[in-house]
Amino acid sequence: MAFARVNPKVPAKPGRVTVHASIGVAPDGSVLPLVATIDFEVLDAAGEVVATRHLDLLPHLTAGQQTALSTLISQLRTKVQQEAV
Repeated sequence: MAFARVNPKVPAKPGRVTVHASIGVAPDGSVLPLVATIDFEVLDAAGEVVATRHLDLLPHLTAGQQTALSTLISQLRTKVQQEAV
């Protein structure tokens, strides 16, 4: 019995990029450090996902970008707290 021919998927282009960023709060109320990761899909020519990569984003950001991201998250947290009351 012959095996079916398998056409390998060849990476061709980037797909969806998702950034996850968070600043947690410890049980004692202290603020935890910024955590930022990035996930991106690699697609073949037909648009099918070949692979998904997961990386730490912080080493790729400047100090200013990290500060801006921290500020954004803090502002969003404040807005959510205000709307929850």
